[in-house]
Amino acid sequence: MVYPFESSAPLPHEDIPSEIKPLFEQARKVLFFSPPASCALLRLVIEKILDQIEPGSGTINQKIGKLVQKELDEKIKKALDIVRVIGDNAVHPLHMDLQDDEKTASTLFDIVNIIVNRTISSTKKIDELYSKLPDTALDKIIERDLKNKKNI
Repeated sequence: MVYPFESSAPLPHEDIPSEIKPLFEQARKVLFFSPPASCALLRLVIEKILDQIEPGSGTINQKIGKLVQKELDEKIKKALDIVRVIGDNAVHPLHMDLQDDEKTASTLFDIVNIIVNRTISSTKKIDELYSKLPDTALDKIIERDLKNKKNI
């Protein structure tokens, strides 16, 4: 049955940016019919997420490199590189010998959701709690940080 079609791919993380969510959904829709297309779309999802985390020009690889310099978590770096490399392979299949099968593509959905959780959701939760700290505590934190910058 082609219509209505129900994808077996994981749903997008609740905190995936609204402007990126349609790409994730499109990748879900094509998974069964074309796993390589799904992988390529997920690579684009990562590119869009990186554009929000690390704005400015540069390739996905360069942006990951900039985030590594800012002490990006090693597991998230690996997750980003997994989606980048497999997605690139879906577009340029002669570059490596990975199978863009349905199982691999399905795993990429989970990895993208992990990336969203660890980069967007965690940051959002921390910022929300931090903003609730008392002003006196925030002033002392700012003072401490300024003092430490002078000592560097």
